[in-house]
Formats: sequence, structure tokens, C-alpha cells
Amino acid sequence: MKNILITGASGWLGINLINAFLKGIDIYPETHNLGENLSYGLILAYLKEKAVGNAYWIADRKPYSQIEIIMTIRKVLLEHFSIESKNKNIRLPGFFSDLAYVADAILQKTGLYNSKIHVLSELSKNIFCTIEKTEKDLGYNPKIDLSLGLKRNFQWMQSNNSLKF
Repeated sequence: MKNILITGASGWLGINLINAFLKGIDIYPETHNLGENLSYGLILAYLKEKAVGNAYWIADRKPYSQIEIIMTIRKVLLEHFSIESKNKNIRLPGFFSDLAYVADAILQKTGLYNSKIHVLSELSKNIFCTIEKTEKDLGYNPKIDLSLGLKRNFQWMQSNNSLKF
């Protein structure tokens, strides 16, 4: 059995489908990526003996800021689905994120988790990893950028009644 840790950022693909497709690999997703890049990375890892026992970050070459992600979602919804969203961005000083970080740590030490506090605690941070090792070891070259991945995810969700527009 091959043990490979695959990590990434943004979007999600059902890991059970991948396990069914790539039997014999234990995959531990820490974070998620747009499905097509993740699938591509998993297939490359499966095909490369060098991947055994290694961890790889599967993502776009470029990290996205929170505001870039929000603006891209709005743009995709408007341009491809004719859905206009409200601009309710709230700009807060960075120390709010620091306060949320402390609150999040306290909550988690008591066994509690609040996703809104946790996300707020990360908004002033740059949380991304390089894909250099993945490119070098696996020959990974991201195929789907954020905009195209969101468009395809929304189309799939719409056609499978998972998202009502």
C-alpha cells in the first residue's frame, strides 16, 4: 500500500471517489483544492514511485488573497450565471484577526470550534505553501485556475441540483 499525503487549497472533491479510483493509496487530505487539479495531482502521485512516503501541496502556482477569492466568486457568478451578489465586505484593522486568534486558541483548548472565529483569525495571515516539490517530483503543472475551477464547480453543482440559482 502506498502512503502519500496530498494537501492543497480551495474547493473540494469527494475523497471516497478518489479512493475508489486509486485503490491501494492511503490519502490524507488536510485541506482541499479545486477538484480537477486535485485529481490530476493524485494521479501523478499514484504513477510516481518517488511519491511514496512523501507529502505534496496541490494548488495553483499563485496563492490568492481572501479578497481575490471573494471577487472571483462574484465575477464568475455574474458573468456565467447572471447572479449579482451584494458587496458586503467589511474592512477591519488587523488586530481583530489577532484577537480572534487568541479566542480561537482558547476555544480549541476547551474542545470547542467556531468556524467564523477561526477564519477571522486567519484573515491577516498569508497561509500558502509552494508547489515546487510537487512540480519537481511529480511533474505537476496546475491546469485549472481559480476562475475556471469555480465556474466548473458551480456548473456541476447546478446540474446536480446541489446549488439552486
